[in-house]
Amino acid sequence: MAVASPLLEQFLMVNSGNFQYNIVDKGVDGDMLFYKVAFFLMDPKEPIPEAIIFTFYEGSSNGESNLLFVPENYHYKCDTRCIAEGKFSALLMSRFNQKLRAKGLT
Repeated sequence: MAVASPLLEQFLMVNSGNFQYNIVDKGVDGDMLFYKVAFFLMDPKEPIPEAIIFTFYEGSSNGESNLLFVPENYHYKCDTRCIAEGKFSALLMSRFNQKLRAKGLT
């Protein structure tokens, strides 16, 4: 399993809410590192065998590190600095529920 950078690890710890996560892939895309992160809910009473994948991109410009993300099946990179506190976990839940509905699991 790949290891997250300190910047990504801090973001995930603060913003993933009730979701658990695993770094499933890591690599280089142009001048940025990328991390594929699988988010899933751990409920021992009702396990849900689904995960959603977000790709995070980390780079720097003007000496400042930046972290961008792209949800699965989405094409635009979003800057984590533009997400209000608590909104990333709401986005995770929304994407997770969309996936469950699409598969008829809700």
